[in-house]
Amino acid sequence: MKRLILMRHAKSDWDNHLPDIKRPLSSRGEREAPIMGKFLRSNGVIPELVISSPSQRTRETFGYLKQEIKDRLDVVYDETIYENEPQEIVSLVKKTSDTITTLMILGHNPSMEELAQLFSGLSLNKFCDKFSTSSVVLLEFDIEKWSDIDTKKGKLVFYKSPKNL
Repeated sequence: MKRLILMRHAKSDWDNHLPDIKRPLSSRGEREAPIMGKFLRSNGVIPELVISSPSQRTRETFGYLKQEIKDRLDVVYDETIYENEPQEIVSLVKKTSDTITTLMILGHNPSMEELAQLFSGLSLNKFCDKFSTSSVVLLEFDIEKWSDIDTKKGKLVFYKSPKNL
C-alpha cells in the first residue's frame, strides 16, 4: 500500500512586487499552515518524503508543517512541481523509491487539484468546492511500487482544508 498526500501551499502574499517564485506567505498562510501540520500529525499521516516546489511560499509552508509534525521530514525541492503539467508530476512520483510508503507533493494549483482528480478519477465537486490554499488530499493506492501508480486507481481517503477542520 502506498499513500500520496497532495498539498497546495498556504496563502501567499500578493501585496508586493516580487517575482511569482519569490512570493512569501501572507499572515493568513502563516496561521493556516500549522493547522494542517497539526491535523496531519494527529491523524498519523506523516510523509517520509516531501517533494516540493522550490517557490518561497512552498518552502515556508513546509517549514510550518515540519514544526507541527515534529518528526524528521525529508524534503526535495524540484522544479517539476513549479508550474508544470500534472503528467510530469506523475512521472516524478513514479520515480520515487519504493522504500517510501507515504509521499507528499507540496505544490500549486491548478496542478494539485488536477492531480487529485486524475489519481482519484473523481471530479473536483465530488470532494470539494475549491482546492483552496493549505488544502490536503490523501490518496491510497493498492500497489507495492511507485512505478505502478496509475491514474483513476487512487482511493480518496480525505480532502481537508483549514476551513473544514
